[in-house]
Amino acid sequence: MIRSLFMCFHAKVLKTEIHCSKGIDLTGNSQKLNIRRLQKGLPLTQKVCQNCHLFDSMGEDVPKEERGW
Repeated sequence: MIRSLFMCFHAKVLKTEIHCSKGIDLTGNSQKLNIRRLQKGLPLTQKVCQNCHLFDSMGEDVPKEERGW
């Protein structure tokens, strides 16, 4: 399964940036992700998250019929 920032309790939005509350660099170049990715609906499946030992799953995906979008 591919991990997304939507699935991890440590992904936080602060003003105009998405960051990891555990201090993991989400971009690979010491920058935080701009919130525009979230606004545009772009994937938030960062490479660093795929094998992260600090990943903390929020649980099962919401079934499509229960989603609000």
